[in-house]
Amino acid sequence: MRRLFTVFLLFIPTSIALAQTFGGYSTSPDAGIYGILTNPATAASTHFKWDVNIAGASAALGNTYAGFAKSALRTDSLKLGTDYFPDTTSNLYQFAWAQADILMPSVMYSIDETQSLAFTWRVRGAANWGPFSPRLLNFATVHFPNSQYIGQTLDMGHVAGTFNTWNEFGFTYARVLMESTFSRIKGGVTLKYLSGIASGYAIVSNTTLRLNSPTSMTIDGGHLVYGYTENLARESHPDEHYYNLGRYPGVGADIGFTWEWRPDSEGGDGADYGGNDYFNDDADAYRLRIGVSVTDIGGINYNNDLYNTSLNLDKPDIDPRLLNKSRGESYKHWSNRVKQYFTNDPVQRSSYYMQLPTALHLSADYQFGGGWALSGNAVFGLNTNAKTDFRNNMITIAQLTPRYEHGWWSAFLPMSVNRYQGVDVGMGLRLGPVILGSGSIFSDLASSHIKRADFFLAVRLPLGNSKQGKTREEKRAIRQVECAF
Repeated sequence: MRRLFTVFLLFIPTSIALAQTFGGYSTSPDAGIYGILTNPATAASTHFKWDVNIAGASAALGNTYAGFAKSALRTDSLKLGTDYFPDTTSNLYQFAWAQADILMPSVMYSIDETQSLAFTWRVRGAANWGPFSPRLLNFATVHFPNSQYIGQTLDMGHVAGTFNTWNEFGFTYARVLMESTFSRIKGGVTLKYLSGIASGYAIVSNTTLRLNSPTSMTIDGGHLVYGYTENLARESHPDEHYYNLGRYPGVGADIGFTWEWRPDSEGGDGADYGGNDYFNDDADAYRLRIGVSVTDIGGINYNNDLYNTSLNLDKPDIDPRLLNKSRGESYKHWSNRVKQYFTNDPVQRSSYYMQLPTALHLSADYQFGGGWALSGNAVFGLNTNAKTDFRNNMITIAQLTPRYEHGWWSAFLPMSVNRYQGVDVGMGLRLGPVILGSGSIFSDLASSHIKRADFFLAVRLPLGNSKQGKTREEKRAIRQVECAF
C-alpha cells in the first residue's frame, strides 16, 4: 500500500520552484526582464534601452509532512528514521508542491521612455499533491502495514496529484498610462502561446480503508483515476516526442499595473547607476512603488488517449502486501499487476484541460535612498478552491526583502512565510550580469531536517545607451508645465 501512495510522489518531477519565481529579486527596479514574470507593467519606462536574458533558472520543492536529513542528498535510497523523518504527531492535512521556471534567451526593448516590448521564452514545470490526512500517511509510510491501526477506519477523502511541464512564449507590451508631477501609473499585458511538453494526474476519491490484520485490509468504495500524456508511454526514443510545439496547445495571459510615488527628482535612485549616463535616467527615481497583477490565466489541452485508467477500489478483503512494489519489479509491471486486483470502470477520460497556476500578486517597494530599499510582496494562489482537479496551484506566500543596490552589484535578503506555516530566510546577490541566490538557504542551514529547498541563477545583459533622452530635471520641468495647464 505504501507504494500505492508513492505513485503521487512520482508525479512530482525531481528536477523541479516554490511559489515566488526568482523571489526577492523580481520586485527590484533593476529586475528588468525578470520583473515581467510577476508583473508585466514593470517593463514600461525602464532604466535600459535593451535587456537581453542569456539564461535563468529558478527551482524549488517542498512538503509539509517529511523532513529530510542533509545527508540524504548523498544516498540512493531513503531510509525511515535515518534519511527522512515524518511528522507523525501532526493533526493538519499534508501537502507537497514543486515548480520550475527556466527563462530561455529572451529580450526586452524600450521603444521610448514611456513604452516597451518584450519577448520571453520560458520552460516551466509545476506539480501539486494532497491533501492527505496525517493518520493515513502514518499508516502508509511508517512500518506498513502499521499494526497500530488494526481495527481502525481511515478516510482517504479526496486526494489529487497533478504535474504539468510546458513551453511558454510570451509577448509583452507595457506603457506609462498616466503621469503627474509626483506620480506615475503604468500598465502591461503579456499574451502567451503555450505548448505542453508532458502532463499527468492521479485522483482518489470517496475511499475508506480498514486494516483487519497485517494480512487483510478492507477498501470501501471509491475510485482511483490516473492518466498521462502519450509521449510518457514511449519506451524507445521518447525525447523526440517532447518538442512538438503544436501537439498540446494552449493560451494564457498576465496583466498588471503599478503606481509610483515620485516626490522629488533625485529621490529613490536605489541602484545608483551614476547620474544621467544611461537611457531614461529617472526610470527608478520613485520613493514608493505599488503593484498588482494576475498571472497565468489560461491552460493547456491534453489528449491522453489510451494512457489513462479508472478503477473501482471497492475490495472487501485484500492482502495489503500485494500492493507493494517488489524489489527489481519495473514500475510498468507493478502498475499492471496492481490494476488486476481491482475492477476497471467503463468510462475513460480521453482528454483534459490543465489549468495554469493562476495567481494574484501584490507588491510594494520603498527606496530609502543611498541604495537601501525594502520590498514586500504577497502571492495568492487562485486555483486552490477550484472545482476541477486538473490544475496546478501557486502556493500562497508573503515575503519581505531588504536590499542594497549600488552600480554593478546588489544584495538582498528575502524572508517569507507560506500558507502551510513554513518560514524561510534566504539571500541573493547580483554581480554584474549574474544573479544567484536562494529563498531558504539560511533557514535550511539552521535546520536539522529540511522540508523545503530552492535556488535561482540567471545571466542577463542590461544595455543602456549613454546620454540619451532628457535628464530628470528636464522631464520634471515638462511635467510641471503640463500640470499647470
